[in-house]
Amino acid sequence: MGLYLLLSFFSGFFAIGQPVCFAIALCRGFGLGLSMGNIYINYHLSGVLYSLLAIVPIAVFYLFLMLIALKDSVQMSTLFLSSAFPKINGEMSKQKFALYCKKYLVYFVIAAIISFLDAVGSFIFSGLVPIS
Repeated sequence: MGLYLLLSFFSGFFAIGQPVCFAIALCRGFGLGLSMGNIYINYHLSGVLYSLLAIVPIAVFYLFLMLIALKDSVQMSTLFLSSAFPKINGEMSKQKFALYCKKYLVYFVIAAIISFLDAVGSFIFSGLVPIS
């Protein structure tokens, strides 16, 4: 989780960071889909139950967090791009930069909370839905 968030944070500092943001979302979606598909294939019904109880709820929370973070990264990247071309009237300021960094600090704290909930949920649901 943290790596995707870190990549999206740094992609906001590049004028051409928008495609990187979309690639981050695409990779995260493919990774989640492939791992859940592997669980379905190997563990059948118990894999579906495990995915529904332990993976999907955390993935939904993280999806919302990533969408908000990626939106901010695309906006910051667009601001950098418009600053490079004077005719577009884009301005970078210290306040915008500080706000971007503060938002991401909050996003990292929320990601840490989601990761903690993921660990607790995996501990709880691993005993309820045995995968064997």
